[in-house]
Amino acid sequence: MDVIISENLKDKYVCPLVLGIFGHNISYSVSPLIHNKLGNILKLNLCYKKFDIGPDCFTEAFNGFKTLKLDGANITKPYKIEVVKYLDKLSREAEMIGAVNTVKLENNIYKGYNTDSCGFIKSVKYEFNFNINNAKIVIIGAGGAAKAVLYSVLKEGASNIYVINRNQEKAAQLVETAAKWSEYNNWLNIQSLSYSDFLSGKIKDAFYDCNLIINTATPSEESAGTILSLPFSKLNKNAYAIDISYNPPETPFMSIMKENKIKTANGFSMLIFQAIESFYIWTGKKPAFDFTVNAVK
Repeated sequence: MDVIISENLKDKYVCPLVLGIFGHNISYSVSPLIHNKLGNILKLNLCYKKFDIGPDCFTEAFNGFKTLKLDGANITKPYKIEVVKYLDKLSREAEMIGAVNTVKLENNIYKGYNTDSCGFIKSVKYEFNFNINNAKIVIIGAGGAAKAVLYSVLKEGASNIYVINRNQEKAAQLVETAAKWSEYNNWLNIQSLSYSDFLSGKIKDAFYDCNLIINTATPSEESAGTILSLPFSKLNKNAYAIDISYNPPETPFMSIMKENKIKTANGFSMLIFQAIESFYIWTGKKPAFDFTVNAVK
């Protein structure tokens, strides 16, 4: 961690605003490009770094980040849930979701936010012009990103939600988390399922009647599990499908959706929308979607 700490300390003398992204296996991340370009165009003196940190080193790395009083960071897989315990305060949404993707130094303490939730909803409306209210939703995966997605679709008024995960226990834990979101009275209409439930035909209605299917599993998780064996051919042909990953631009999940004539999108627009929200939290400036996309082309 000495290299990381030294590098950031050097940047702190040069840039008034030092930001970064913490994750593992994130060589593909375009977040540094987005935020550095926006900072340059808007004439803000900031620098944004990429910190690819192995699981055994995250605690040390993030504590070093805090010790240096650096200004903010994005948090991505696999640390969106783990980082919560290192923060002093959470926004209401981050506290409800139990996962953080944006951190800011405020009044000498570190506060966590979740911009994935609003980024996801905006991306669904942008890609499909789709209203989630009263929709039937299938969510694949049960990690930190799935938490934000589940929270957002409940908040938007989805009528029925199925959470599917290779490990049903983890899916069930996610559904239990939703119990504390009781202000959204539709939380009782959530079911947790394992892949085997679908493979055995135990619950067919989820796929037959769903309006939107959301994949929050990474491409590597797809190949490691049996996601691609799910009965996607049974999907409602008027449904929409979105994969929150943006790298590769077309995931195996998306390819199968297209084969089944389902309108599909990747997570690039979600990335942009959540990045705009994070940028606003750090700088007080909220660039438009098209402006941000053009900035990083």
